[in-house]
Amino acid sequence: MEKVSCYNCLSESSKFFISENGFTLVKCSQCGLLYVNPRPSEDEISAAAISGMHKGDETINVSDQYRTEKALSYESRIKDLYKDELNNKKIALFDLGCGYGEFIEAIGKFVAKDSTLVGSEPSEVKKASAIKRGLNVDFYDISNLKPEYDIISVLNVFSHLPNPPKFFETLKKGLKPGGEFLIQTGDSSGLTPHTHHKPFLLPDHLSFASEEIVCNILKKIGFEIITVQRYEYYPKMHFKYNMVWDLKDRIKSIVKPGHKRVVHPEHDYRFFNMNLKRDMYIRAKMIS
Repeated sequence: MEKVSCYNCLSESSKFFISENGFTLVKCSQCGLLYVNPRPSEDEISAAAISGMHKGDETINVSDQYRTEKALSYESRIKDLYKDELNNKKIALFDLGCGYGEFIEAIGKFVAKDSTLVGSEPSEVKKASAIKRGLNVDFYDISNLKPEYDIISVLNVFSHLPNPPKFFETLKKGLKPGGEFLIQTGDSSGLTPHTHHKPFLLPDHLSFASEEIVCNILKKIGFEIITVQRYEYYPKMHFKYNMVWDLKDRIKSIVKPGHKRVVHPEHDYRFFNMNLKRDMYIRAKMIS
């Protein structure tokens, strides 16, 4: 375990936010970033990314499984984010942290057949699945990337990174002049412990940022923001709010002496409303 400061503003001042699975999430007193402190060492973080097993009070397995509906969701996002920009266009894409390769499959339906679509994935389970389905996936050292990609996609990866500013500074070396990052992450650091989506899945997730934080990091390393789009979290069933159940429980707490209402964030309309469209996609172009 190691103590760290805020990777965004470098402040060492923070306040307790919430504890989960033997780890503490703190809120930076200066910029509002939520981050795990203290956290596992970078060697432990890397080893967990390969195995998919993250140790805390309980060991969590984040290997999940291949999901067709996730690929379909990505197709919808691509249509919205790029309109017809990619239609039958030959591109070179590097999908970092590609998981089972759902995004590679999705974007392959839009671009020219002779496009170069490469994925990098540390998880042995996910990588093996992607390769078995015929995708060009391996695990690459980003420090060795050459400027040969039009787009580098980094989807659902940001919150797992020990030091995003340093990471993206290195990663941009893989872009051609005028190339783009496509980043997907949450816009949730402004929520309260009660209204934030749960579980936090600590220590797999190391931080939770906001649009302002992510965009400022990108601008500092030489990018201009093309667009920021927000969507409901995938999958929608993440939201377990049930209006009928909640109403019955509220009435019972009034008419039945001694009944204590079950107050969980996922049963609260404030949680439901505040978390809509927190799934954030950012297109950012490298300034030549």
